[in-house]
Parts: sequence; structure tokens; C-alpha cells
Amino acid sequence: MILPHCPLPHRGQLPLYFGTAIYAFEGIGVVLPLENKMREPKALRGWDGVLNTAMVLVSCLYIAVGFFGYLKYGEGVEASITLNLPVDQW
Repeated sequence: MILPHCPLPHRGQLPLYFGTAIYAFEGIGVVLPLENKMREPKALRGWDGVLNTAMVLVSCLYIAVGFFGYLKYGEGVEASITLNLPVDQW
């Protein structure tokens, strides 16, 4: 059930969401050299591999920051975290 005070995002915002998500998790320039330098490259892959463990940890951190940021600032929060910073204090 969707809460009445939480409107659904517009369809026009979906490309921005997916672009931001892909950018946030992009790391192919780091993953391949890291795999080449590992003593056991097979440890990178698999359900309990280094890559999956790191992605789950990063996802949990992103979710926590988003959740607590929304709790703190509510519906007045902007889409990008930099837009929430005060302009006149710098």
C-alpha cells in the first residue's frame, strides 16, 4: 500500500534514476584490474565473493543514507544531495 503523502515519481524521472544508479555502482575500471591482481581471482565471483559482498554493503549504505536523510529533511529534500547544501554559507 502506498502512503497518501508519498506520491509516485513521474515516468520522466525514471531515466534519471537509472542513470544515477548505474553511475553510483559503476566500477568496471576498478574491478578488472583488481581481479587481475588477486592471488585467487575466483574469490571475486560467486554469491559469497568479494564483489557481491561489496555491492551488498554499498547498497545498504546508500539505502541507510537515503532513509535517514529523508527522515531528517522530509519532503523538502532535493533530488541531488548537493542541492540541499546551504548556498550562502560558503
